Amino acid sequence: MPAMWDVPKMVQLEAGVSYRAFYFNPATAAEHPAGMAVADAAGVWQPPVAPVFQDWVLVLDTAPSVGRVE
Repeated sequence: MPAMWDVPKMVQLEAGVSYRAFYFNPATAAEHPAGMAVADAAGVWQPPVAPVFQDWVLVLDTAPSVGRVE
């Protein structure tokens, strides 16, 4: 899908924390992986483009299996 707009950047993320990222489809309750989110030194992370052009919820999860980056 060609991007018709710039994907918003996530800002003010905690440095040194790795998040499991996924897109949640509110219409079907399906999850689509978006990789691991690790902010740069300024606390910014650029998520990938959503699977299709529709409404999505971008979820960042710091589950116990996902922790600090040393």
